Amino acid sequence: ATIRPGVTVLEPSAGEGALALAARRLGGEVCCIEQDPHCINALLKLGFPVTGADFLNVPAKAVMDRVLMNPPFTKGQDVAHVMHAVQFVKPGGRLVGIMSAGVKTNRAAERFRDVVIEEMGGDFEDLPEDAFLESGTGVRTVLLVVDVP
Repeated sequence: ATIRPGVTVLEPSAGEGALALAARRLGGEVCCIEQDPHCINALLKLGFPVTGADFLNVPAKAVMDRVLMNPPFTKGQDVAHVMHAVQFVKPGGRLVGIMSAGVKTNRAAERFRDVVIEEMGGDFEDLPEDAFLESGTGVRTVLLVVDVP
């Protein structure tokens, strides 16, 4: 994600802030969006500014240098989250997201792939099969990188 000091970073649907913490260690100026009260409290204790809301209902403004995200995968939610999140990235910025590997082959995500790859110049990278076993999941994942022109 090429985060360095002074880069503004948004972690939408931040959970307990794993990506936010990594971005802050690199010098990023991080803010979070999260709707779960338990997670909001955890993020506040870590010192992050938090907007308490369902990310998909937050009006988008293209003001962030980076969006780092690991959205929910259930029922293709990752696609909806990425399409909304890219609207928060200012020109010259970058979105980096962990998505379900099914997004590369799922027929329902065909239009998404067309938009992300052909229109936005994004790219998917397969992540190792056991990338998130430590977190308690064996779901196959990919990393999406989109540079906003």
